[in-house]
Amino acid sequence: MTGPGPGAGRRGSGGPANQPPSSAARTGQWAAAPPVELVSDSTAAHAVRRRSDGLLAANFWTAGTAQELTADGPASVVVRADGRAVTVALSDPTQLRSSVVVDLARRGLKVVAADPGVHVASTGRGVRITADTANLHGATLDLTLKRS
Repeated sequence: MTGPGPGAGRRGSGGPANQPPSSAARTGQWAAAPPVELVSDSTAAHAVRRRSDGLLAANFWTAGTAQELTADGPASVVVRADGRAVTVALSDPTQLRSSVVVDLARRGLKVVAADPGVHVASTGRGVRITADTANLHGATLDLTLKRS
């Protein structure tokens, strides 16, 4: 298989994924066991989870939910757990919002480090992350949490 498979580009198919040039055999292996799983494909958000380590990457077009993430509007968010540490990177892809609010439904997390303008509050389901994004021009803000 050297090109996109059946259904590539159709709504709900996940579409083609970009990968470096490789042999037909390697492409076949990749197609049989893709390294990412499409976990949300809605009008509110598109998200994938990397199979090797569970990294979750989501783009929110509007307010919505993608697995354990809920955003109040447009946002790009990446969540990666590594042992007891959970890192979150987020940004305002529109470059127009003054803040981005994301709920992460994981309990028992405490802040280890946060970029200036990133605030975290506990909720019944996990944590609410509020990031001041005014005048950041889409720059990424980082947060490190630790499971207690």
